[in-house]
Amino acid sequence: MSKSRGSADKSSATTEPTDDYPRVLDSETFDHVPQSWLDAGRDADPAPDERLYVADACHYSHFLRCRGRTATTANFYETRHLLVRYRDPETGDTVERSYLAALVDGEIVPKVFQRGSPELFAASVAVPAEAE
Repeated sequence: MSKSRGSADKSSATTEPTDDYPRVLDSETFDHVPQSWLDAGRDADPAPDERLYVADACHYSHFLRCRGRTATTANFYETRHLLVRYRDPETGDTVERSYLAALVDGEIVPKVFQRGSPELFAASVAVPAEAE
């Protein structure tokens, strides 16, 4: 695949661990996006008026939520989320997408991997270019 603007090239989306990971962005700690996720995920095919953003970093979080409460009991459940930050390599602008997460063999992965649909993970996204 060519590396021209508007085409997705997974080799250019590589975010292997470097000295700048983990990074603190907006008071959250982000780590690299594993290459296996990029390889299994799908790439965006941007239109001419869109810019390509590639997966750059991810942040894991989990929450305890209350499903229901009575005077004597509360029903709590845990949710896991991955926040993936996508970056435009030309401008450095970023966008974020949230995925449900799952614990598989001791590793946190996007839940779509656990469900057998890794192509639902976006290795890159297309974002409409702002009017100049």
